[in-house]
Amino acid sequence: MQSPIKRVLAVAGGCAIALSPLLLSGTANAAPLVHKTWYVSSRGSDTHSGTSCLLGFATIAHAVSVAAQGDTIVVCPSSKPYLQGNVMIPPGKGLTLKGQGNPVINATGKTNGILIEADETTVEDLTVENASNAGIEADDVSHGTIAHNDLRDNTIGILILGSSYVDVLENLTDDNAQTGIVLTDTLSLGVVALSPITPDKLGSICAHNVVSENIADHNGGQGILLLGNAPIPSGVFDNKVISNTTDSNGFGIKPLPAPAGILLTAGSPLGSVFDNTIASNEGQDNAGPGISLIGGPAVTSGPDRITPDAKPGNMNGNVITKNALGINNTDVTTGPDTDTTGIMVSSALPLVAHVYQNLIQGDFYGIWATSTISPKLLFFNNVFIGVVVPVFIA
Repeated sequence: MQSPIKRVLAVAGGCAIALSPLLLSGTANAAPLVHKTWYVSSRGSDTHSGTSCLLGFATIAHAVSVAAQGDTIVVCPSSKPYLQGNVMIPPGKGLTLKGQGNPVINATGKTNGILIEADETTVEDLTVENASNAGIEADDVSHGTIAHNDLRDNTIGILILGSSYVDVLENLTDDNAQTGIVLTDTLSLGVVALSPITPDKLGSICAHNVVSENIADHNGGQGILLLGNAPIPSGVFDNKVISNTTDSNGFGIKPLPAPAGILLTAGSPLGSVFDNTIASNEGQDNAGPGISLIGGPAVTSGPDRITPDAKPGNMNGNVITKNALGINNTDVTTGPDTDTTGIMVSSALPLVAHVYQNLIQGDFYGIWATSTISPKLLFFNNVFIGVVVPVFIA
């Protein structure tokens, strides 16, 4: 009887060729990769095994150092805040960091609460507060998820910096000093005190991100900000800001880009914010307009012109559609329009924007625009209820 271990595949010239079933199938069955779960507890110790809440580590940073790519770190429930911050998830260590019962990370005295530098990282179900920069920052990453977090009393709630394919979903970002959620290619913070863009920042992009179903209320500047700083080929583009709520923003610190529920603008005359979709959002009671798109002039000299052939930034192709806006621009000292406004589109240079099928209620101006914007694009099936001037061209 033929051995069950070997099978004769061919006989030629009296020679038998025998192969094992492993070779016959092509490759051996590799052992499945097992991802581990690590735990952090307010009563833990970094000398523990980290294998349960009872045996949890004391610090998230230690759990990250122990974890491997693809592992999960659970921050256990606690009746008191975790006094931690500057938790960095380094490149090459994409993992899941999640809380049970939205435990609080108090980042007082720290730059960030959580800094993500690894692709394919998920951060969810945490409360992060009191960071001097951002509660959660994703820096130069591709693919990731930031979901179901509560970001409060930081300078910025969530900062997506030079990153792409990040999903920002169902977070609460409120009472942050500057902005609830920021998407930008490059940024020097000090309440958006922008530094000159240096050549090493060229080419940084913030693109293909999804910001959806977040609540961004009561932030000092904007609920959501799309900010382009660096010259082309950098830029903020093809992002989708969909089904968010942005109420009562813009009543805080003033030396920053214009207050608004949602703002698309260039922090540098060479910055680009283009081909983004702002759709199905709700906003009211903001100090500035519910949604603002503000372009900028060309720059001919100065520190922002780092290459002789630098061109003005691209602010074209943004789509603002199906948003529902109540009374906004309630602090009329903050912008060029002098009464309540639903949507503002302003630029010193010709600009193409697509503003259609929005519902605007109760404002003096429904849409306020400069003459550089084509009026035809602003009259496309918008609905105005209780609005004195549906479309005003300055």
